[in-house]
Amino acid sequence: MLGMVSALTLSARLSAAEPPPLRFVRTPEGGWETTVTLPASEPIVRTVLLDPIAAANLAPDIRAIAYVEDGECDTLSVETAGFASVTYVYRRCPTTDGWHEWLLSSSSLDVYEVRWRLLAQGPVTHVTYMVRIDPRLPAPDFVLASRVRGTMTSVLNGLFRTVAPAPGAPQAE
Repeated sequence: MLGMVSALTLSARLSAAEPPPLRFVRTPEGGWETTVTLPASEPIVRTVLLDPIAAANLAPDIRAIAYVEDGECDTLSVETAGFASVTYVYRRCPTTDGWHEWLLSSSSLDVYEVRWRLLAQGPVTHVTYMVRIDPRLPAPDFVLASRVRGTMTSVLNGLFRTVAPAPGAPQAE
């Protein structure tokens, strides 16, 4: 019962707040990972991330997206905007606790991998988000790290704003 009371208190604080600050951890494979607590139930968060176009559009620099359903998985073709436009094709499949995305082809990337893991805790959902990218062109690690973490922050802030109820509004289950 105490866990549920804590989750309800946390949910009330989060729904009235801006997205929480993120703490990034370097993964053994060279990616970046962070976990955020969202003020929404797991089914609500899963519904938003279930749509491959909506999930991809959480990134701030997406110029164009096309996708094809292939059984339980999707294949997406993405073009980014910004300093250097990048085009890549990746596969996105559900896992038991979220999604896994990986690179199929790109002239600009050697590695693209994303993992989403959702953990329900009453009225809140803990989302762990991991991104690993390796561009073909050499880039200083601090520049790549800054860019990846900035994009991850934008994606999670967009997800927070999408699922967070308006301050004072009752939360749907």
